[in-house]
Amino acid sequence: GGGGAGDEDEDDEEFAWTGYHDGRVYSLGAYEDMADRFRAERFPGPDVTEEEIEKAYWRIVESPEQAVEVEYGSELHSTLHGSGFPTTGQALNPQAGGGGGGAGGGGADGGAPWNPANL
Repeated sequence: GGGGAGDEDEDDEEFAWTGYHDGRVYSLGAYEDMADRFRAERFPGPDVTEEEIEKAYWRIVESPEQAVEVEYGSELHSTLHGSGFPTTGQALNPQAGGGGGGAGGGGADGGAPWNPANL
């Protein structure tokens, strides 16, 4: 998909074979609440050690009958959510409106060869 408003379903279909799909949309507070509930269910008690987390990880990996859903914020479409790097001709956050190339106004940083947005 080209990143347009109707392309999300198309992108989900295109990459369905990977098992990845767009998840829920959270505010920061709602995501924190979800993460806190997950932690309380998996690791009751006030403190959790690195060893307890690793034991839980391997228990999940070695138990194919146990399903775990993982939500994370990777692989976000920069055309929908913006980029952390200056771009030429686009705002850092396209949904915020305005033009330019972000903090640098699309100047030298937006076109720099080191900028991952240009790869």
